[in-house]
Amino acid sequence: MKYIITIIWGFILGHVVYYLGSSLTSTPYDFTLATILGLVMAVATVVLAQILLKSDNEEVKKS
Repeated sequence: MKYIITIIWGFILGHVVYYLGSSLTSTPYDFTLATILGLVMAVATVVLAQILLKSDNEEVKKS
């Protein structure tokens, strides 16, 4: 369930970031690219969390 919520929030925040970036650079808003950006950021967040949790668990086991 937490992965689904992460992807939904990544989708939303990706659109917000893309909208703000396109407004600041005076370029048109593109829904497709904003969706890709949001999904890539969500997947990267999930992968990074798994890597960090794995290394954190290994440190606890060594102690």
